[in-house]
Amino acid sequence: MIVFLSDSLGLPRSIPERLKINELYSNRLKKLINSETFCCAAGGATVDKIVRAITYFDPEEVSCFVLHYGIVDCAPRPTTRFEHIILQRAGISIPSKMDYLLRKVRNKTFTDQKKFLKMSKYLYDYTKGKCLIVPIANASYEYEKLLPGIKKNINIYNDILQKSFPDRVLPMEFSENDIMSDHHHLTSVGHKKIANNLMERLSYF
Repeated sequence: MIVFLSDSLGLPRSIPERLKINELYSNRLKKLINSETFCCAAGGATVDKIVRAITYFDPEEVSCFVLHYGIVDCAPRPTTRFEHIILQRAGISIPSKMDYLLRKVRNKTFTDQKKFLKMSKYLYDYTKGKCLIVPIANASYEYEKLLPGIKKNINIYNDILQKSFPDRVLPMEFSENDIMSDHHHLTSVGHKKIANNLMERLSYF
């Protein structure tokens, strides 16, 4: 049994471009390997939500966990997660110009580096090393202009993944063709690249 855990990157999409169910890397792999698979994904999932989800699985019944990290944890934000919840409940929205400035100056994240490291190490221990990690996709120059600090944050959080999951992080670089026009969701080409990369590594499990 191979279990896939991710945020919205593991789900089909209709916007900004279409991604069909059969184009997902989890479904591509299912056709290529002789193993049962199970996909658990949720939009906006942070690492702590992946931790909560993974505890429903007995590691002894799983040959490999594939964990796919997106930008939810590390994206520069104008507020902390707690502040974000308070503003939402109060019905207060931050004007776009102020939002941009606050992201650039405050660079708050939903998951700080210390917690991200702790949660990632927990995942490695819980899976007993039976895991493969799809790293956070590298940010383009255009994305950096829209979200100042995203490139640096992605590099920092990917370094944490390398430390937390020794020899388990897929050596991947994503090109312009691999990423949708929203700069972070993956195209069919990107999913195919992940499937091929995983196929090479799953033989070790």
